[in-house]
Amino acid sequence: MSMNRAAYVFVVLTACAITGCAELTSVLDSVDSLSDESVENTYWKLTQLNGTAIVVAGRQREPHFVLHPESGRVTGSGGCNRITGTYHLEGDRLSFGPLAGTMMSCHAGMEAERNFLGTLQKGGRARVASQRLELLDGSGGVAARFDAVYLK
Repeated sequence: MSMNRAAYVFVVLTACAITGCAELTSVLDSVDSLSDESVENTYWKLTQLNGTAIVVAGRQREPHFVLHPESGRVTGSGGCNRITGTYHLEGDRLSFGPLAGTMMSCHAGMEAERNFLGTLQKGGRARVASQRLELLDGSGGVAARFDAVYLK
């Protein structure tokens, strides 16, 4: 949890203690809404795709992406190939422009990589909660789940 978010939660809980908690649920829900600060400049490691846990094939990178707000670019890996492209974030809507990638062929993981890139290209709603990013499909189900990884 970022310092700004932690400070906000502290203020809300203090106000609740003083004035009562009738509005606490809706206020805390807004803390976990998608914001530029929570989704951009974070390494998002793919952990689940269409309900299936991700297993990284031997000698391959983990599927992930990072959104770079200063350039409007996304970089990452599908597992076998590096990817780059553009993205657009507006409210809880996250969409990706055309993605380009290296053209290596890997013995394992190519189908998972195609599915991952296809899911990114669909775009749609996104939500962040508890250091987890979820990309939602058209019916509101979780199409992809990512965990935040903080680089040292």
